[in-house]
Amino acid sequence: MKAKKFLILFVAALMVFSASSCSEKESEEGYNGAWHYDSEYHWRDPDENGDDWKQHHNFINDVCSLCGYSRKTGTVEPSVKPSGDDLPTGGEGEPDIDDSKPSRDEYGVGETVLGDDGYSYTAIYGNDSSKTYSIGVGKNTGLKELIIPSEHDGVPVTAVNDYGFKNEKSLTTVTFPDSIQAIGYEAFAHCTSIQEIVLPNSVTFMDHRAFLECTKLTKVTLSEKLVNLYARTFYRCALKEVKLPEGLEYVAKSCFSQCLSLETLYVPSTLKTLDGEAFFRCPIKKVVAHNLSSWMNIDFSGSPLIKGGNLYFNESGTEKLVTEVDLPAGTESIKKCVFLNCSALEKVTIPDSVTEIGIRAFEGCDLLTEIKADGVKNVQGQTFQSMKGLKTVSLKSAETLEREVFFNCSNLETVSFGAGLHSIGQRCFVGTAIKDIYFDGTREAWQGVLKYGYINGQRSEIVGAGDCWNFALGTYKVHLKDNVTIEEEGAVYKG
Repeated sequence: MKAKKFLILFVAALMVFSASSCSEKESEEGYNGAWHYDSEYHWRDPDENGDDWKQHHNFINDVCSLCGYSRKTGTVEPSVKPSGDDLPTGGEGEPDIDDSKPSRDEYGVGETVLGDDGYSYTAIYGNDSSKTYSIGVGKNTGLKELIIPSEHDGVPVTAVNDYGFKNEKSLTTVTFPDSIQAIGYEAFAHCTSIQEIVLPNSVTFMDHRAFLECTKLTKVTLSEKLVNLYARTFYRCALKEVKLPEGLEYVAKSCFSQCLSLETLYVPSTLKTLDGEAFFRCPIKKVVAHNLSSWMNIDFSGSPLIKGGNLYFNESGTEKLVTEVDLPAGTESIKKCVFLNCSALEKVTIPDSVTEIGIRAFEGCDLLTEIKADGVKNVQGQTFQSMKGLKTVSLKSAETLEREVFFNCSNLETVSFGAGLHSIGQRCFVGTAIKDIYFDGTREAWQGVLKYGYINGQRSEIVGAGDCWNFALGTYKVHLKDNVTIEEEGAVYKG
């Protein structure tokens, strides 16, 4: 079974792996096994009968008591133990099966032999009968230094076995030859004395958990031939800085999770997909990307930027802190989480060509005081939440505001809408300081806007006041067409 499993991993590096691409996530903000979640629900995949199950979160202090989803972080809160054996167990959960890694059953595994040097060598045959070897610890337990040979009996050594040197806790240094192309599952997991790894550019594939819990590993140089990085590859390492190589396209969930010293991340221009939980609990303070265009092309399921984090662009070899963003004319969309917690961002110019802004795109950008996005029609959930410095917003083309768009924007006082607005979602303005809402329609049109918790201006008794769009706002003014002004009161608890 061990040799067969390694075969599936190894041949992915030798042949068509570079052409593979990561499958899209099945939910907006992450997955864990068969369970999924977004800002409103958690659910599971259909069973054999096609039945689906879906349930609203039960938020207590912003964390769902049922599944652990935090609406503040957009991830599953690991401190919450969810009820039910099959619910997600933490924000760093990893899939056991990664569909982006193809199996290669057409290849064959030969004998495993013990070399004169004390290492084990497993023969691997391609479909053209070519032969190479993978290497494992053999009888050399207690290693302090590992120099992997490029050949065994005149045959190239091209891979490190699954579990090949796992738990070699005294191993301090590893030298890879240029013949190595693949590093297997947990190949160096729990090697707690390794301090630095330099991968040759011949390496095209590293499996899940390859360097899991190498707790003294402070520096890694990645191969420029890597296309994907998988789950928990460097989980709980001591890395301080990570430079993702040019050519890399995908970083999986929990890849660098719990690297508690990791403060600096360099992002290549080739990166297509970055799972936010790849850097779960990493105290990243600085992210360096090539430019605005390459940064905005990334598909995030969450951003690596956390509280205190800042974004830099490498302009002609100089790293420049991003304090202003001027989106070019013709830009049509801003992807989710793209500027999440960019704490140095002071100004953003959004052209009217932008019709869509994704979930949490500007959340936590506390120095931004104004947003003008008059071309956007559907404002997705939590897009601007927790922007502590935000004071004024203009959304003249907005038709729908999803839930919690401005949740906890504690200094937001003024918002302007066009006459096309027809829906305001749950908790949309909760935690704001709204004083004036400008709406380019009539009183009747404003009363006809479907507001969560309100029907034609009256609070629905079946909706808890805390979930209303305007809970606890106090008195605010709505400025309507033809200089008509009305006063409204935010929803309050009864009794």
